[in-house]
Amino acid sequence: MKITRIELCNLASIEGEAVIDFEKEPLLSAGIFAISGPTGSGKSTILDALCLALYDKIPRFEISAGTTKVSDGGDSEISQNDVRNILRRGMANGYAEVDFIGINEIRYRSRWTVKRSYNKPDGKLQAQTLVVYDLTNGVELQGTKTELLQKLSQAIGLSYEQFTRTVLLAQNDFATFLKSNEKDKAELLEKLTGSEIYSKISQLIYARNKEEQGLIKKIETQMEVVQILPPEKVESIQTRYEGVKQESIKLRDQLQTCTKRDEAFKKKFDIEKSIAQTRDKIKENNKKKESSLLRKEESKKQKEVFENDWELLEPQIELAISLDTKISTKKEQLTTLRHRFDSSSKELESKQRRDKIVTDRLNNSISALKNLYEELRIPESVGKKVADVIGYLQAQVHNYTLKQAEYNKELQSLKIEKVYDKQKEINLSKVNLNKLSSDFREFNRVLKERETLEKELETLTKTKKSKDEELTNYAQSLEKTQIQFNHSADLYRKSQIRVSNNVISLRELLEPGKECPVCGSTQHFFHTATIKSDFSVLEQSYKELTTKVNILQTKKVGVEKELDHLAKDLAKVKKDLADKKDHLEALQSLYEKSVFSEAYIEKQTEELSIAESKINSVILNYNKVIEERDKIIQAKEQIYKDQSRLNDSFNAYKEAKSESTLAKKEVEASSKLLTEIKEELDKEQAILSSQTKERKSLLRGKTVEEIKRDYKAKTEKFKVVFEAFQKEESDLLTERATIEGQLLELDQNLLAYKSQLKDISEKENSATLKELSNQIELIDKELNNCYHLLQQDKENRKKFDVLLKQKEKQLVIAEEWGRLNTLLGSSDGAKFKVIAQSYTLKILLLHANKHLSYLARRYRLEQVGDSLSLQVIDCDMCDEVRTVLSLSGGESFLISLALALGLSSLSSNNLKVESLFIDEGFGSLDADSLRTAMDALEQLQMQGRKIGVISHVQEMSERIAIQIRLEKEASGKSKIMIN
Repeated sequence: MKITRIELCNLASIEGEAVIDFEKEPLLSAGIFAISGPTGSGKSTILDALCLALYDKIPRFEISAGTTKVSDGGDSEISQNDVRNILRRGMANGYAEVDFIGINEIRYRSRWTVKRSYNKPDGKLQAQTLVVYDLTNGVELQGTKTELLQKLSQAIGLSYEQFTRTVLLAQNDFATFLKSNEKDKAELLEKLTGSEIYSKISQLIYARNKEEQGLIKKIETQMEVVQILPPEKVESIQTRYEGVKQESIKLRDQLQTCTKRDEAFKKKFDIEKSIAQTRDKIKENNKKKESSLLRKEESKKQKEVFENDWELLEPQIELAISLDTKISTKKEQLTTLRHRFDSSSKELESKQRRDKIVTDRLNNSISALKNLYEELRIPESVGKKVADVIGYLQAQVHNYTLKQAEYNKELQSLKIEKVYDKQKEINLSKVNLNKLSSDFREFNRVLKERETLEKELETLTKTKKSKDEELTNYAQSLEKTQIQFNHSADLYRKSQIRVSNNVISLRELLEPGKECPVCGSTQHFFHTATIKSDFSVLEQSYKELTTKVNILQTKKVGVEKELDHLAKDLAKVKKDLADKKDHLEALQSLYEKSVFSEAYIEKQTEELSIAESKINSVILNYNKVIEERDKIIQAKEQIYKDQSRLNDSFNAYKEAKSESTLAKKEVEASSKLLTEIKEELDKEQAILSSQTKERKSLLRGKTVEEIKRDYKAKTEKFKVVFEAFQKEESDLLTERATIEGQLLELDQNLLAYKSQLKDISEKENSATLKELSNQIELIDKELNNCYHLLQQDKENRKKFDVLLKQKEKQLVIAEEWGRLNTLLGSSDGAKFKVIAQSYTLKILLLHANKHLSYLARRYRLEQVGDSLSLQVIDCDMCDEVRTVLSLSGGESFLISLALALGLSSLSSNNLKVESLFIDEGFGSLDADSLRTAMDALEQLQMQGRKIGVISHVQEMSERIAIQIRLEKEASGKSKIMIN
């Protein structure tokens, strides 16, 4: 994975667009570069933009409180750790864009954008968006933001946590790790490797063990609560229960006998009550029978009155039927007359409308004739008669025909066909001459361009020869200087070891004639002052040679690029020359040599111009004659049209006049017919009114059918009423018989109950029943109490057995968790964390020592036993074991950097990461340590990685030639400069 470009806009202190392109100079050829600037200028914002575009997260926001709300710059509030807080205040939108090459060798571009509503600086912050492009295939990746983030992680090959440990090196955390105690080391290593799961497992084991032990105590508490009766107490309660049960059965038998007698007394009382009610029913039946007879007599009288009234109505019914027939016939006659009247009215209206239309047409035709006379401007001498006007128009046509014949004769004399043939020949000659002229100009232009290209080719050839010589000189100088540099670097590293703080302190302890504790020699040739002086000279020489090598490499690369450009330019010029030569030869092959000249072209142009002028003069005269003849033809056609219009208008006038006379006659006839129908209609209407009045006076205005329906309805009603009376009499007789039968049965039942209860009174039986109920109630209470005690003891024994089995089972489970807790469990998760991180540390040290072998071959890291403590093996001091507390600042930096690189290798899963950023740790280094750190970084970039160092340390910035500088400006904004 390789970062190729970062672009950001309006994020934190960066206002406006800023682009950092690692595929353009000077960053393209730089293995190591510095990101420098004063505190707060926005150095870390570049890394924030990198994380936003790839993961929609910012490392420093991840550790902030998530519940605190802050203003979003408008009227709303958002969470303090919301990544949208990075949008610069007062800006309506911002974005972070990153181009990178994925693990699949495909180029991607990811753009993270945040904006405010309506694109206003005071608008509400909108949700951030993410857009991802596949630049290699030229397509946009589709999906939700979550899906796009997953695709990005797959393309990068790293999760967010792995990325922050692999690309953004946390070497400062490892510097702290080296000098921390066991517990702090476990926490730091857990944070760095992202292996918090082991602490959680340890805490979960501790909590589970505590829970299982608590369950045992809970079961024991439940067992103590369960009460079990002694066997002798159980036997006593069982004996008493059986005795009370027998006594209860005896008393219940007596109670049943008394209860039956009590029910008999109640039934005797109910029968006596029913006998009284039955006798009341007999009296009620008698009253209903008398009422029915009275109502029946009243209905008979009403029927006699109804039949007498019907006999009086029969003569009126016959007369009404006769009048109804006459009225119906008269209505039909009136309907027919009305239809005739309506039809005649409509016909009259139609003929009146047609008369108006025909009259309008007549008036229009008269007006049209007048207008046409005025339009034709007929002289008064001709008169107004149509025949005279037509004769006048025909005379004009004859005059125009004579003039047309004269013009046709003149046109035939001009012989225009031959003139047009000559014009075509001239036009064809002009086209050929224009083509010749154009090709001749093109030939001269290409000829001049060829001369220019030949001069350019000569210049480029000389320049290339000069640059080839310059490249050879640079290559030779670089080869010699590189040899000097390698020798100087070897001496410089060895001298560094001699002047390190530990070696100087050991050397100061040496005494003449005494053995060296390291090598055992009694002769001590090196003196501290001399070594420091030699080191200063070597260091100065090393720096000068480093600078010289860098300058020569830069110049050599520059010349090589210039030669590449020159080679491309030479190839292009040669190709252009060949094209021009082919073009010239092609133009010359089209024409004879005598024709392909400027003099020939000018002569031909002049001759064609004279001939064309003569031809145009003849054609102009011909066109004038044609124009005059066409005017005569148009005038004749207009006269023909006027004559036709005159005939049409006169015919229309005659037709309209005839139709108008006929329409007026039809209107007059229709009006007379309509008057006759109206008189007859009024006469018949008067007769109908008289008959209708006479009919209304009969049968109270009702129809015969209504009178007959009323008679039939009332007859049916009387029939139903008398049938109802008959049924009512039958029902009353049946009811009387039923009631008398029920009364007889009740009397017999009453005698039976009186015979059964003659030996005891109802009061005595009730007293005995109450006494027996009280005795049974007391017996049942004692019986239930004994039964409850026996059942409770039985259930308690079962419950105790279940709890005992649960305790035995729980003891086994708790013992297993107790052993696991002894090994791994702890309330703070430290026990398993230390064990797990010990294994993690072993793997980490394998990777770290690999990186340390080329950063500083003198040292090797080693784990102390199975603990998290570290010790350093000094290979230059016969593998002497040293504590990490004895390391100098520079040595600590090298080891911390090796550990950070080891973590990067561990997290990247053997993925090749070509971009690294180091954001901390340099500010605390002294001059010697800083120099050691820079040497280590220069060694690191030789592995093919591009390393970005974020620092405001002046000496570091001076040692790194290529820099991304952030310069503060007014209003808290910064500007990014690359040099």
